[in-house]
Amino acid sequence: MRQTPPATRLPASWAGHLCLELQGRLRRAYGLSLGWGWEVGGNAQGPQTTASFGPLFLRGSYLSGRGTTLQIGFAVEPSFALVWSR
Repeated sequence: MRQTPPATRLPASWAGHLCLELQGRLRRAYGLSLGWGWEVGGNAQGPQTTASFGPLFLRGSYLSGRGTTLQIGFAVEPSFALVWSR
């Protein structure tokens, strides 16, 4: 008998890590972020933190049931400003 996958499962191509962070910067060079991460298509979740210097970052996260991960990378983030003047 053929079993169908549960409706809550997402396609394998959507698998990954989704996060929500609050970020603080000092002199546009140093940064620290604290947040919460979720596994897309699964039910693992947990805290994460990111430290950055310029475009370089180090991120540590713990997802329940998946363990701890460390990522080192180079982030390219556009900057923009909304200005309203009278």
